[in-house]
Amino acid sequence: MHIRLSKFLRYSAQVEGKDVTIRDVFVSVDDAALRFLLLDIGSWFEPDLALVQIDKVTSLSLVDTKLYLAIDKAAFEAAPQFRPESQDFLDRMPPVIIGPFGNTASPLMMAAAVASGKPTPDDDRAKRADAHLKRFTDLQGLDAFGKDGQLGTIEDIVISTRGFAITHVAINTAKGPSDQQVLVPVQTLRHMARQDTHLVFDLTTSTVFDAPFVPRDEPLSNDEVRALRNYFNIQK
Repeated sequence: MHIRLSKFLRYSAQVEGKDVTIRDVFVSVDDAALRFLLLDIGSWFEPDLALVQIDKVTSLSLVDTKLYLAIDKAAFEAAPQFRPESQDFLDRMPPVIIGPFGNTASPLMMAAAVASGKPTPDDDRAKRADAHLKRFTDLQGLDAFGKDGQLGTIEDIVISTRGFAITHVAINTAKGPSDQQVLVPVQTLRHMARQDTHLVFDLTTSTVFDAPFVPRDEPLSNDEVRALRNYFNIQK
């Protein structure tokens, strides 16, 4: 099953039978996977935000629109509070982190990237370790470019509910009916620009503009996944 992140953010996380709001999701652009949930725990603690590793999600209910987490309130109570100056976050990443993250979390993202990505010294991304992880809501609206020009803007991201891997990126091409959208396989994503200004895809404008549309508000079916794979010539 596949789900769009824009809809994923409307889900609630279940912790000890309590609904917890999902404020955002941190994704790894480099390896096309979700990494952290940003949860609003203000009814329990101050500060009121917590980062929880995605592998703490045990199940997802499409009917109830809920995520079930393998953590409890005690895990939040025991979680370290994030402080940008703390070396602990450069040495290891705990599964739950409490902190006043605000609109940006670059020091935290640097810690997460160092802990999980371990970029090599000759990789440009090593110069900015926090390039690995980005907020989904920060990716929305970024320009998307192909081999021969602009494709449109990033509208959404599609994930598989098995393992929470990113499978497709929705690009708003300003073409086609309003209830349809263009999805391109994540394998065509080449990189993010160094200044985080846009994403670059290994596609031509004609390939994207001629791509089949899929319903914007419907889950992506297996037949649609196969059709997109065939159109973009993506091997399994």
